[in-house]
Amino acid sequence: MLSGPLSLSVLSTIVSRKRWRIRVCQFENSCTTSNCLQYFTGTSGVITSFNYDQASMFNRSTTQYLNNLNYAICIRKEAGYCSITYTNVRNGVEYPFQLNNVNSSGIRTVPQGQAGADVINCPNDYIILDGSRLCGDKLNDGLTIRNFTLNAPITDSSAGPIVIPVMTDGSLTGLGFKIFYTLNRCPTV
Repeated sequence: MLSGPLSLSVLSTIVSRKRWRIRVCQFENSCTTSNCLQYFTGTSGVITSFNYDQASMFNRSTTQYLNNLNYAICIRKEAGYCSITYTNVRNGVEYPFQLNNVNSSGIRTVPQGQAGADVINCPNDYIILDGSRLCGDKLNDGLTIRNFTLNAPITDSSAGPIVIPVMTDGSLTGLGFKIFYTLNRCPTV
């Protein structure tokens, strides 16, 4: 554990006003799974991409997910729970999900307002849930609801640790994601 003062310096040539909300947490290395940049415990919670800011949707400030990332989000699988369900809709409110990709001609790989799934639609900016690359403007892997203009819950029943790879390149950005997760109890035999 680090003791003493911590100093953050920002150097910018842009004159526009910036907003900062920085949270720093220290924990023992043995508390998390290796290579997890974000780590969550408990039977339910909220996952957000770095720099996600729902308030920007309402006050027209610019926010965007960060470029050139390759990291993992991990969720501890609690005892007695065997699967996990992800959604970006809570109590009837849809929270923005947006990971953008373009092809070599500069054209979006996923039409605006739709979900993208697989390596063709999501070559560079994506998250992986239940083994599927996901991107676009909706959270939907096509397994529950085939209409990609709608959000749909995604359930992962795979064995082993819960790891969500996150990948972004340097070409463009978007709003990012806010995803709610709920662990589901193991079926009784």
